[in-house]
Amino acid sequence: MEALFYQLYDWQRTALQPWRLLAQAANQLYADPDVIRDPNSAGRQMLSHFATRTLDERGRWKDLLASGQSASELSPVAAQMPRSVGLAWASKLYRESPAPRSVSRGFSQNGEEVCFATIGNAGTSEGVFWESLNAAEVHASGEGAHQAMIDAQAAGQAAAKPGVTCAEVNRACRQPIAEAGYGPYFRHRMGHCIGMDVHERPFISEEDQTPLEVGMTFTDEPSIMWHGKVGVRIENIVVCEDTGGRKLNSYPIDLVASA
Repeated sequence: MEALFYQLYDWQRTALQPWRLLAQAANQLYADPDVIRDPNSAGRQMLSHFATRTLDERGRWKDLLASGQSASELSPVAAQMPRSVGLAWASKLYRESPAPRSVSRGFSQNGEEVCFATIGNAGTSEGVFWESLNAAEVHASGEGAHQAMIDAQAAGQAAAKPGVTCAEVNRACRQPIAEAGYGPYFRHRMGHCIGMDVHERPFISEEDQTPLEVGMTFTDEPSIMWHGKVGVRIENIVVCEDTGGRKLNSYPIDLVASA
């Protein structure tokens, strides 16, 4: 089974081949445009972004099954996460359909690859990380939890009107989860305000009696954490308006199994 590594700053391969990567790192530092001296990106990416080349010197696809592959990260923080889902999905397509295997050779070993990705923790990366998990395969038992989460988000958003306390909004959010039978596993608050910092008061929680005001912006991120069964958490950003909360992000809420 081949593995495609998708790591943050390549600490795995650094441990395996320090002598080779040391020279490449120096060439990357000075943006060496020579593809031989910097085979990762020929000076087009920042330091410590390593990758195996997929094309030969004549521009033809290499046999990617001959060795493990490492895909270089994209510039935005955490962008490797959705790309990793895509790589895993590609293996799934090879595994489930004979068509790709018959027309494209040297890319997949019957869909048996494992995509391994790591990520650094940063305030700008959490949304992309969680949405990537949402896009990965979910066991059938998690579909009910996912729907309860969507309903809870909508209820909390609708309740977020001026003058309504944070505690009341939190209770409105919790109700659909409780009605779906997941009440004991709603172990966290609905969310927190966001503005000058990632986490700000007031908190959209049972304990916070602060009334909402127009313009307050906060997260709508209820969770269901059932140990050994299912874990679901989806995050939206909502702003308080006269008629209720308005969601600022527009990422699709459909559950798509891709790995």
